[in-house]
Amino acid sequence: MPMIGRKLLVLILVVVSLFALLVWDLTRPPLDQWSARLLLGGIHSYQRFLSPALGRAGVRCRFEPSCSRYAAASIEKHGAMVGAWRGAWRVIRCGPWTGAGTVDPP
Repeated sequence: MPMIGRKLLVLILVVVSLFALLVWDLTRPPLDQWSARLLLGGIHSYQRFLSPALGRAGVRCRFEPSCSRYAAASIEKHGAMVGAWRGAWRVIRCGPWTGAGTVDPP
């Protein structure tokens, strides 16, 4: 088998294996998902390091709870895929057309 063909086969096997692992992970309960833990780790890092700096710069969330707390709660409740989608949709809805202090629980 030519070298290019072997490398391509290995690459395809790795991609298929990672996809199967992700599908299996998403079928597990939300708090047991590796993907959910990874997303929650990123959100908590944002909340700890970046969000305080943005708050001092005058950037404030229009929603209550904040978008990052909403996304974290959604991921904990619904899992990585649905929770991340709900968190992203919440950020997309944020803008000058949304009144400050809008209450929107997860």
